[in-house]
This record gives sequence, structure tokens and C-alpha cells, in this order.
Amino acid sequence: KKAKGSEANKTVRSEFFWRGVDIAVKFFEPLANLLRRMDTDVPAMGFIYGAFLDAKKEISAKCENEQQRSCFQEVLDIVDKRWDNKLKRPLHRAGYFLNPYYFYENKLQILLDPTFKDGVVSCMGKMVEDVLLQDKITDELKAYQGEEGSFGRDIAKRQRKNKNFDPADWWSNHG
Repeated sequence: KKAKGSEANKTVRSEFFWRGVDIAVKFFEPLANLLRRMDTDVPAMGFIYGAFLDAKKEISAKCENEQQRSCFQEVLDIVDKRWDNKLKRPLHRAGYFLNPYYFYENKLQILLDPTFKDGVVSCMGKMVEDVLLQDKITDELKAYQGEEGSFGRDIAKRQRKNKNFDPADWWSNHG
């Protein structure tokens, strides 16, 4: 019944307020879902980078007009800055590159961006000291990119879109 309460009541009942709430939900819902998944599921390294890109695509798709896009751009710039500082590391890029769930669907884009291969090479250099083994891995990477050998088999192609597929687990049960 006081002036502030009356003003708050007027604001909450206004169409303008609820339109703003709707826009905010459209923007932050994909990010909140991503953070919730990361907190509870502890996603594999190869999914973190891709899930973040998916959230950004979902946000962009929800922008209905240029005014919304420009409004969200300021927030996206902040998110991108954090993204650049935390997730654009060789390990994240290598995980994204080596994840068939994302790689084959975005193959051209990934292969045209040298930072993904650089991430793989950088990680391989740190994790594998044996140069003969590095060469074998490089040969396997060629087969992976060209969908040759076991990477071209029907089961491998079917499992590309299965986020829960664990090749090590499958192999221990079927190998």
C-alpha cells in the first residue's frame, strides 16, 4: 500500500517487464543448462568445448531481431572473454577435435581452423614422448579424419551422435 509497493506492483504487471523477462530467459537458459550439466555430469573433455558452442548457437537462434542481437552482444562479449581465458586451451581444442560427436558434423569448419590440429599436436607432444608412437598416432589421425578403417565402420558412424558412448567400455564388453 506504500508508494514503493504500488510501483513494484505496477512494474510486475506491465507487459514491458514480462517481455524483458522472456528475453532474459531466452538468453540465459542455454548457459544455465550448460553450467548445470557441467556441475552434475562432469562431462568429458571433448564435450565441454562443443557444449559451449552449442549454447551460443542456441542463444543466437533465439534472438528474434537485430535489437535483441545487439542487446545480447554485450553479454556475449563478456562470455567470450571468459571463454577465451578458460576454454580456448590446447586440451579443450584437442578434445573437441577428437570427439566424433562434434568432429564429423563440423568437419570442414574444424579442419579449416588450424588451432584444433595445433591443440592435438601440442597435447600429443606433452603426453607422448616416444616419437614412433607420435607417428602412429598421426597416422591414426589421418584415418580418423578420412573416416577410414574402424572409423568408417557402421557402428562407429552410428555412435557418433551418442554422447554416452564410451569406446573403452564397449571394447571391454565386446572386444
